[in-house]
Amino acid sequence: MYRLFNDTQLYALCYYHSRSIAKDKVTRPSKLCFADKMAFVLEPWWLYLPRTWLTGELQEYIERGRSGEYGYIDTSHNKREWLKNAQSFIRKWIKENIYYDA
Repeated sequence: MYRLFNDTQLYALCYYHSRSIAKDKVTRPSKLCFADKMAFVLEPWWLYLPRTWLTGELQEYIERGRSGEYGYIDTSHNKREWLKNAQSFIRKWIKENIYYDA
């Protein structure tokens, strides 16, 4: 983004969209991260589960939840129940971590 638009704020917005990159760089995730996570919370199961299953991401996300990489998400139930638990976890994470600039 910096090379395209020569804009450090736009670059930071996109770059720190990733929680893991923000954590590695010891900074807060960008507001784009929270918007992205909120989209996950609001997406209905009938759209989310087939889409992520087709791309192969679903199993990766389940494994991350099982490993506790971002906090433990119960994976002992069916996929819909897992999604409900994951969405609840992310909703709580957003509430605890979102920030507002003055």
